[in-house]
Amino acid sequence: MKQNEVSSGSFQDLRQDIEVITKDIEIKTGFKSSKIFQKSHYWKGNKFGAFFTKGIYQNKSANLKVQLAKLNNSEVDFISEFKKHNQSKIIRPPHLYAFLRWDDKLKYEALILEDIESKPIIKVPCNQKEINIFFEIYQEYKRNCLIPWLDKPDISIPKAIENRFFKWKKIRQDQFPKYPFFNSNDEKLIEKAISVLIDKYKNIDWVFAHGHFGHKDIYPVNNQFILLSNLFWSWRAPFYDAVFAHNWFLCELSKFSSEKILEQNKLWLNKIYQQSTDQKLINLALLERATARLNLDAFTCNPKNISTEFIFELTHQQIKTLIKDLK
Repeated sequence: MKQNEVSSGSFQDLRQDIEVITKDIEIKTGFKSSKIFQKSHYWKGNKFGAFFTKGIYQNKSANLKVQLAKLNNSEVDFISEFKKHNQSKIIRPPHLYAFLRWDDKLKYEALILEDIESKPIIKVPCNQKEINIFFEIYQEYKRNCLIPWLDKPDISIPKAIENRFFKWKKIRQDQFPKYPFFNSNDEKLIEKAISVLIDKYKNIDWVFAHGHFGHKDIYPVNNQFILLSNLFWSWRAPFYDAVFAHNWFLCELSKFSSEKILEQNKLWLNKIYQQSTDQKLINLALLERATARLNLDAFTCNPKNISTEFIFELTHQQIKTLIKDLK
């Protein structure tokens, strides 16, 4: 099994008739849909890769996830493999009640999953207790959830970085051609950071990881924690999973003051640096994600929010500091 490169779906035309798809699923499975509660957009563009509806399945509350981008492997199989290899007693995937494999005509895959009624363990903004719990779960995951079951990529980390940033740049240029807080100096800083990443990741090997260990992906349920986004299991650079949540969490703070953003950033970074004594690998992971933020991820912030410009300024500063520390 090869890992999914999920963001490649950004180049597909995903405009679908949601009602037709949902009705087809209801007929084939008996699921009764009530309302759409989420659409997963690619960087808030006009295309989305999945939608979710609440409903009833076999007389119990359930969620329907409809995947609209065809991937290398089904999330159905990834959930099954995670469940099979997982040795944790407290972290688990959501229960999968039923599913439909990819339909080439209607271009969807459907998963009927347990309804998770709790909220994520991390709020926005968050506090020290929530951060502590998040990284306690992270350490449990590192100990007991990482028996590899996917083929390792046949290219190096530096080559993968080069390929991905090229692709993300194209997406940025397509979806955000006139974003107010991005200029030619930012482009040069991104190029400099990429060159550092390519150089410093030489001779560093991949590690198996959940590629979307985010602040919205962990839910407490009956003394356990459900880990979502299971189609992202993959091989990543070391500590990618430790810094992933921090990157996207910052992007959600643009409505708050710069003082609050600095406070929240410090909470996350203090805890991230406690995850390993290998500060070089932590810094490389942080640099890769900060560069991805400047290249594309921060463009999901509404430019009219009070601190969006500050998010960009903070990202500039972080990239420059990390480049200096890695020399």
